[in-house]
Amino acid sequence: MNRAAIAFVIIGVAFSAGCASMKSESVGEFEKIAEGMTMAEVVELLGEPSGTLDDRPVWERNGFMIVAWFSDDGILTLKQHMEIK
Repeated sequence: MNRAAIAFVIIGVAFSAGCASMKSESVGEFEKIAEGMTMAEVVELLGEPSGTLDDRPVWERNGFMIVAWFSDDGILTLKQHMEIK
């Protein structure tokens, strides 16, 4: 295998490891929030939302999105973690 091919393989492996690390960071944040928390508690953990999706707060991290559904009285009822494509 020539040097260029070896370098390409090394860069690919490093990129994959970096992507996995970014995903795990996002998943770790997602796992910190729990149903029953208030919006203020979620914001304390994740910071202010970066936007909204169908009027629901959204936090974007490293190519992933956390979406939260809150009841009328401000209690987290559902959360979702997804890749942004």
